[in-house]
This record gives sequence, C-alpha cells and structure tokens, in this order.
Amino acid sequence: MTRLSPLLAQATPVTVDHGEGCYLYGTDGRRYLDFTAGIGVTSTGHCHPHVVEAARRQVGSLIHGQYTTVMHRPMLELVDRLGSVLPRGSTRCSSRTRGARPWRHRSDCRGRRPAVPT
Repeated sequence: MTRLSPLLAQATPVTVDHGEGCYLYGTDGRRYLDFTAGIGVTSTGHCHPHVVEAARRQVGSLIHGQYTTVMHRPMLELVDRLGSVLPRGSTRCSSRTRGARPWRHRSDCRGRRPAVPT
C-alpha cells in the first residue's frame, strides 16, 4: 500500500469508512465521536440529509462554474442574498482581510482608523 509523507502527521491511527452526524465509523467497524466535525463539516455534522440532497442537486447541474469565466444562477442568487444582509462597504473589509489590494490608510467598516503597520 502507498504511504503518505511522514511529514503529514496524523492525530489518530483511525481510517474512516463513513461519517454520520457527529460520529465517524472506522474501517474496523468501530464508532468514534468526532470532536472536530465542526471544523470542516459545519454544525450539521457528517452527511446531514438536507446537505446531502442540496449537494446532489447542485452536482447534478454544475460542479464548478468559475466566476471569472461564466455566470450561473446559484452564484447570482447568493450575491443577491448577501447584498440584502451585508452592510454597505463590506467589500473593503473582505478585500483587506484576504490581502487582495495593497494596504491604504483609510477607515475600516466601523469608521475607525486601522493601526499603521510598522
């Protein structure tokens, strides 16, 4: 069997067969309480039926539509929904946090001036 790099350390020796809710089921048949499910799975747990069905519907119509190349309805609907709930000026905060634009001295979204980098 092929091995992963020893530099990729694992916290446990568990090999997972599947997950359901807050549990993981190992290939050995044992059930494990997944204390990290919220990190990558969200608070719905593993394989929540509503999430699985939504994913099936989406994958059945489009797996990846690169927004710089094509438009698609789910993206446009998301933008409309976000625009209705986010405060004005939110784009400045998000672009600053992801480092998309060079730093400029201006107030943040709450009207305070950011600390000057040293």
